[in-house]
Amino acid sequence: MKHSVYIVLIALIMSSCVSNDKLVEETKEDVTINNSSDPGETGPVIVINHPSKVSEELRSYVGTSPVTLLGKPVTMDEMCIYWAVQYVGDSPYDNRWIRDEQYDVLRENCDKIESESPSYVFLSRSVYAGTKDIILTADKTLFGRNAGADLSDKFKIIKFEESEVLLSYPDGEALKSYGEDKTMTVAEWADMGGMLYDFYIVFNEFPFEVYEEVTFDIKIETTESLTLTGSQAVVFKN
Repeated sequence: MKHSVYIVLIALIMSSCVSNDKLVEETKEDVTINNSSDPGETGPVIVINHPSKVSEELRSYVGTSPVTLLGKPVTMDEMCIYWAVQYVGDSPYDNRWIRDEQYDVLRENCDKIESESPSYVFLSRSVYAGTKDIILTADKTLFGRNAGADLSDKFKIIKFEESEVLLSYPDGEALKSYGEDKTMTVAEWADMGGMLYDFYIVFNEFPFEVYEEVTFDIKIETTESLTLTGSQAVVFKN
């Protein structure tokens, strides 16, 4: 069985490694990587986007669990919020790599992951930035915590969008492999050192407070001096 990996829209920009001038000089190659000898055959796919394309504002939708995003009033047990990265404009670093040691490590790890995965699977879609911290808050008291207090341990991620494998930053090792359970609290994910992903969250436990509407805010800090924020109002059926 042939496999192929596509790693697109990424440049390995390590500020400690190269200057901007050197970056422009050394990143001349397209980085679509296809290991299959058959151009008509699609193997496992890994997509890693460059952080220069990322907006600091997350987009979000609310719906029912598991992932039906209807935008209608929901009960606490069916509420599901989707937090997603937005991409803005073009980047001078699209489809370019710095051909350095870090690239070789990332490529080797991606090759290993695809060789262990079935064909015709979208394995991972991420942004090449490390997730340092995630703070999730509400505009009302929940779980006995005042408005604005961190609730990241009270919500769990039930799905990472288009991702059967979760990659570490910066090496691209598999934190969670194909077929592994990826359900975890938001706080647990923030501590794992993974790349930046879109994800769906639900309550990990239900608060005893009852409201008609709550606005949830999220802040994701990354290793690339990039802080992403989002806000989502949820109307509850009581």
